Amino acid sequence: MSVETIAAALKRLYEEQDRSVVVWYDEEESFRASYEALQIDGVEKIVAERNLFWIKYRIYYEAPEHKYLVYVPGPRPDNRDNWLLDLVLSSYEFKADASSMAIRELGLDVRLKPVLERYGAFFKMEKNREALRALVEPLDDDESLLNKMMAVAAGVKSDAFEELLYALLDELHREKKTRCNRLEKFGLLKPFWERVAREFGYRNDEPTMMGLVIYLFDNRFRLCVREEGFEGSKRASLFVNHWMQHVKYRETFRALSRQVEEELGIEKSLAAGHAADALLECDTYEAIDRLVIRELVKRLDAGGITEAQMAEIIDQRKARFWYGEFSHYYDALLWGAAFLFLQENLPFEVKSIAQGIEGYVSQWYRFDYTYRKYLFALTHCANGAIFDAVTGRIEKFYTNGFLGGLSDAWYAQLGTLETWAFSRETDQKHFFAQHVQPLLGEKNRLCVIVSDALRFESGVELNERLGRENAIRTEFGHMIASLPSYTQLGMASLLPHDRLSYAEGRAEVYADGHSTQGTLNRTKVLQRRLPESIAMQASDFLKMKRDEARAFFKPYRLVYLYENSIDARGKPPTEDQVFEATEECFGRITRLVKKLHNELQWRNVLITADHGYLYEKSDVDESRFCQVPRDERWVDSNKRMAIGDDLETAPCVLKYDAAFLGIEGTTQFLIAKSMQRIRAKGGGSKFVHGGATLQEVVIPLIKVNRKTELRSRPVDFDVIRSSSAITSNLFIVTFLQKEPVHEKILPQHVQVSICDEEGNVLSDVHELVFDSSESDPEKMHRKVTFRFSRDLTPLNGRSVVLRIMARAQGTNEFNKELTEKSDRYTVNISFGAEEW
Repeated sequence: MSVETIAAALKRLYEEQDRSVVVWYDEEESFRASYEALQIDGVEKIVAERNLFWIKYRIYYEAPEHKYLVYVPGPRPDNRDNWLLDLVLSSYEFKADASSMAIRELGLDVRLKPVLERYGAFFKMEKNREALRALVEPLDDDESLLNKMMAVAAGVKSDAFEELLYALLDELHREKKTRCNRLEKFGLLKPFWERVAREFGYRNDEPTMMGLVIYLFDNRFRLCVREEGFEGSKRASLFVNHWMQHVKYRETFRALSRQVEEELGIEKSLAAGHAADALLECDTYEAIDRLVIRELVKRLDAGGITEAQMAEIIDQRKARFWYGEFSHYYDALLWGAAFLFLQENLPFEVKSIAQGIEGYVSQWYRFDYTYRKYLFALTHCANGAIFDAVTGRIEKFYTNGFLGGLSDAWYAQLGTLETWAFSRETDQKHFFAQHVQPLLGEKNRLCVIVSDALRFESGVELNERLGRENAIRTEFGHMIASLPSYTQLGMASLLPHDRLSYAEGRAEVYADGHSTQGTLNRTKVLQRRLPESIAMQASDFLKMKRDEARAFFKPYRLVYLYENSIDARGKPPTEDQVFEATEECFGRITRLVKKLHNELQWRNVLITADHGYLYEKSDVDESRFCQVPRDERWVDSNKRMAIGDDLETAPCVLKYDAAFLGIEGTTQFLIAKSMQRIRAKGGGSKFVHGGATLQEVVIPLIKVNRKTELRSRPVDFDVIRSSSAITSNLFIVTFLQKEPVHEKILPQHVQVSICDEEGNVLSDVHELVFDSSESDPEKMHRKVTFRFSRDLTPLNGRSVVLRIMARAQGTNEFNKELTEKSDRYTVNISFGAEEW
C-alpha cells in the first residue's frame, strides 16, 4: 500500500473525524518504511518503544493541544499489559491493512471487515472503491454491501437488483460477457446466483444467463395461464413485467423472448395445449398474439363474435407488450367486425334522390369507410392470407350486396330527375359563389384545398383528424359533384363561373369561355373574378420555407391548392394502393392546414374534391363490362363515361345532353349504369370514376377555421377508491373515463403502479388506454388488479402511493407523472392474507 494512500486515510481521521491522537499498531512491522516516509502537516510522529511513560506525559501534560501519530511496532498487547490502553480507548486505533483501510475509506461498520477480506481482489482496485463510495451507507449489512459490490463490478449505477439484471440480460442479448466476467473476476458470481435463487427461485448446479431467461419466461407464462399445481415465483413474474415496461431495456426483452420462442418451439406448444381465451392476459411470447389473432379470425368468419365482443377482447390486448407488432392485424379484425355488423344491421333502400343522398351521408357511407379501413389494415399484415375467408365474405357483400344493390336502387331514381341540379349549398357548380365568396369579404384571406378523388367517406375521417388538432375548428358537409364525375369537369366546377362549356370537338372544359385546364389557366380564371388570387400545386407550397412562403403569398387573398395523392395512385399498376394513398393524403392535407395557419397566419381553409370514385379489391367480373359503339365522335372517355357529339348509345349506359347536366352547348355524355364499366383500352377497372353512383358524386366539404382558444386535451379520468387500505397481496383499483373521446378530447395512454413513498415500485406495472367514444358510464370503467412483488407485511401501517405516469406530448415514453390523479393507501395485511 502506498504512502500516499496511508497519508490520505490518516488525514481523513484528523480532519474529517477530528481526531487528535491516532495509535497505529504494526504487528509485523511491514509498514515501518511507510511510517518513516509519512509527512502530515500539524501532526507530531512518535515511535513507541521504551518510552511509553514519556509518550503519555507528552500528550497529556507537555503539549495536549498538538496532534499525534503514535506508531507501535509489533503486536498489540493484552489490555492488562497495555500501557497505552487509555490512549487507544480515548483516541483511535489505526490499521494499515487493505481491508481496514477500505473500511475507513468507505465509512463502513467494522463488522463488515470479513466481507472486505473475502473479496480483497475487488477492494484492491481504487476504481471499485471510488464507485462503491457513492453507494454505501453506514447501516449497510453483508447482503446490501455485496449487492452494491455486484453493481460496481458490473458497471451499473444503481444497486437495485433489477437494474443489475437488466444490464446482464442486455449483455446476453448482445452476445457479450464483459459484465459477467467482472463478477467472476472478483468472486461475485456465486453470490449473484445465490441472490437470484433467493429472489426468483431459479436454482441450477450450473446456472447460466440464458437458463435464467428461459426460467423467467416459463415461470411468467405458467402463472399467467394459472397452470394447476404450479406455484412459481410471483417476484420473478413481476420482474418480467417491469422488464417489459423499461424504456431502455424493453428491446432486450423483445429480442430474447423471440429467441426463446424459436428455440423452444413455443408456438407449437401453445397451439397444442392452450385456448385463446386463456391467453388474453398473457404477453410473454409473440406467439400468443398470433394464436389469439388466428382464433379471432376464425370466430369472425364463422359469425361467432359480435363487434362489441371483438372490441372488448382487443382492448385487453391493446395494453400488452406485443400489441404494437400486431396492431394492423387487430385493426383488420376491428374493421372487419364493424363491416359485418353493418351488413347485418343496416338495410338500405332508395325512395328518392333526396332520400338517397341523405341515406348515404348519414349512414351508408360507413360501408365504404369500414371497407377502406379494413383493406388498409390488411395490406400492412405480413400474413394477411389468414384473413382470406373473412376478406372473401366482405368483398362479396361489398361488391354485390352493397355497391351493386345500392347503385341499382340509386340509378332507378335518376330517371325521375329533370336536370342534374341541386341546392346552391350542395351543388358543386355553386361552390365559389356559395362557399368561397362569403368568406373572402373585403380583407379576409382564404385557401381552398382541392384533393383529387377525396371521396365523402374519407372526408369524414379527415374532418375527425383535423378536429383533434390544437386551435382548429371544423364544420363538415357535403356537395354533389358535376356529371360526369371526372377531374376536368370537377375542377372547372369549383372555379368561379357563370357557365361551363366544352370546346367543339375537344375535351377541354371552359369557364365563361376560358380554358380551365392546368394551374396556369385556373389562375387566370380566378384572377378574372379576384385579381389577388392564384392556383398552384400543393407540393410546391409544401416545399417552401416560412419566409419564402410569406413573401410569395403576400399579394394574394385567395389560393387554390391542388393535392393529388389519391387520383395519381388510382391507375395501373398502383390502383390497389389507393387506400394507402388516402392515408398519405390525410397527412399532406394536415400539413398544408398547419402550414397555412402557423406560417402564413391564414385563418380560413376550405377542403373539398373534384369527384369521388368506386373501388373494388377483387378483379371486376366480366359481366360488368359493356360494349358501347365508339367512333371519332368521342373526344374523351374512361371506364365510366364518354364525351362527344351525337353519340350512339347502348343498353348499359345513360345518355345525357349538356343542358341536363347544367352545361352549355351541344356536347353529349354517356354515363355507365350502376356498376358497369365501358370496355376500353388502357386504365384500370378497380379504381374508376366518371359515373353517377353515390360514391362518385357525393364529395366532402370541410370548413376549417383557426381558433387559438381551442386546445386539444387528453380525455379525463378518475380513480374510484373502493378501499383506503391494502389488506391482501391482490389489490383492485377502478379507473373511470369521465367523458367520451371526440374532436378535441383525445385518447390518453397511462402507466399505473403502486410504489412506496421513496418511489420504489412494489407492484406489477399496467398500461391503460382511455380511448372509448362511448357515453354509457357502465362501459367507461376499467378494473386493474395489482399484484405485489414482495410480502408487504413489513410495511403495515405505512402509506403506499398509486403512481400514474402519462406520455408527455410528442414522446413515446411515460415521463409525465399525474400527481393530481394519484392516490394513497395504508398497508394493513394480516398473516395468511390472500396470495395471488
